[in-house]
Amino acid sequence: MSQNANQELQLKYNNYKETLTELEEKLMELRKDEEEHKIVVATLEKTPAERRCFRMVGGALVEHTAGEQLPLLQNKLKNITSMCETITTELKKLREEFENWKKEKKIQIVRE
Repeated sequence: MSQNANQELQLKYNNYKETLTELEEKLMELRKDEEEHKIVVATLEKTPAERRCFRMVGGALVEHTAGEQLPLLQNKLKNITSMCETITTELKKLREEFENWKKEKKIQIVRE
């Protein structure tokens, strides 16, 4: 195999690894946000609707009532959960594609 072909394979391999790492990091970040939102939603569900609460918006604390914030946070939690599912599906598909590519190109990892 030529040097140029080897470089192309190495580049493609590195691109796969980088993309997988980025998706995994994003998924971990979203899972953390999801857990935080679940805790806040669970707390607000037990809180009287007229009770004051504060939310950080763009670096400033904004005052609302628990009743006003609960539906917004529930919707945001639903969106985060949906994004996690989408990224998980994409990650699984990319891993399969990467494994198939490695088999097709007969890629072997050599560690020195």
